[in-house]
Amino acid sequence: MGTYRDIASPAPEWSELGRHLVVDGPVYLTSYVGTWYVWLATFAVLAAVEYGLRQHYELGNGQLRNLPPVPLSGRATAVVAGAVGGAFGVTVTAWMARIGVNPPGIVPILAVTAALAVAVPVGAAVARGLIVPAACFLALVVPVLLNQTFVGGEGGPVFLLLLGPIAVGFAIVGVLENALRSQLSGRFSGIDGGDK
Repeated sequence: MGTYRDIASPAPEWSELGRHLVVDGPVYLTSYVGTWYVWLATFAVLAAVEYGLRQHYELGNGQLRNLPPVPLSGRATAVVAGAVGGAFGVTVTAWMARIGVNPPGIVPILAVTAALAVAVPVGAAVARGLIVPAACFLALVVPVLLNQTFVGGEGGPVFLLLLGPIAVGFAIVGVLENALRSQLSGRFSGIDGGDK
C-alpha cells in the first residue's frame, strides 16, 4: 500500500509565498529519488564502519575476500576516514546547495562539519574497533539527516552546523571507550573463555 501511494502520487508543485516555500502535494517519491546521493553516502559510511568492526571482531571474515587486514597503518586509516568523511560532506553539501542555503558562504562550513562527523566514527571503527562513536552517529545524525532529506523540515542547515561539535563529542566518547577497554582488557587478560 505504501509503495503504491509513493509511486501513484502526483508530482508536487513548488512555489514561493513571500519568503516561504510552499509545497502542494505529497513529496514521497521525489524525496526518495532526489536525495539518492545522500543515501549512497550514508551507506558508504555504514560499509566502512562494518568493515572496521568486522575485521576487529573477526565476524564472518571467511566470506570476505581481498580486504586489507586490520590494523591498518595510521596513514591508511586516515585516508579511509578522510575519503568516506569527505564523500559524505560533499554529498550533504551538494544537497544543501541544491535546496538553497542562506547565506551561501556557509556551504564550506557544512562540508567540513559533515565530513568530520563521519571521519571520527569511521576512523575509530577502522583503527581500534570502537563501537560507541558509530552508534552515536547512527542514533544522532542519521535519523535527523534522513528526516530532513524526506520532509525538508526546519533546521536542516542549523543541525548540520552542529555536526562539528557533535564530531568532538564522538571523539570524546571514543577516547572514553578506548580507555575503558584498556582497563577491562588489563583486568581480564588472564581469562581465556573456558576449557575446550
